[in-house]
Amino acid sequence: MHPLGVKKFQPLFKMRLQRPYASVICEVKTPIVTVLAGSIGIAKTDTEFAKLPNEFTVVDSDGNEIQPSGTFYISTETISPYHLIIDFIHM
Repeated sequence: MHPLGVKKFQPLFKMRLQRPYASVICEVKTPIVTVLAGSIGIAKTDTEFAKLPNEFTVVDSDGNEIQPSGTFYISTETISPYHLIIDFIHM
């Protein structure tokens, strides 16, 4: 089950990317989202993302908390426990 599938996290703000966007692969063990070392990639256009709720904490592979420059979003069409995370900056 997707970590955001729990009723308390719905409804969520969802969006589809209008262009490719830098992303990282992470492993989700609610409420911890761990970014996998060396997992930088590109999320394709039209990939759906949902705003990551404040109850979740994003950490690096050493367990250090990561703060977003904008807002963290998590992919909705990936298979648990691995998902994509983007740091989306609203303009």
